[in-house]
Amino acid sequence: MDATWMIPAFVVIDTLMERLGHHGDVRAHVPDSEILTIKVRGCECCG
Repeated sequence: MDATWMIPAFVVIDTLMERLGHHGDVRAHVPDSEILTIKVRGCECCG
C-alpha cells in the first residue's frame, strides 16, 4: 500500500485538533493526532 498520504493526513488532523482547541494529556509520549492518524490507517487497511 502507498503510504505517501500519511504525512499530509497527520498534518491535517493535527492542525484541525489544534484549531478546535484540543489539549492532549501532558503525560502522553505521542500526540493524539498521531494516534488518530494510525487509526485512520488501520481503517483504510482493514475496512
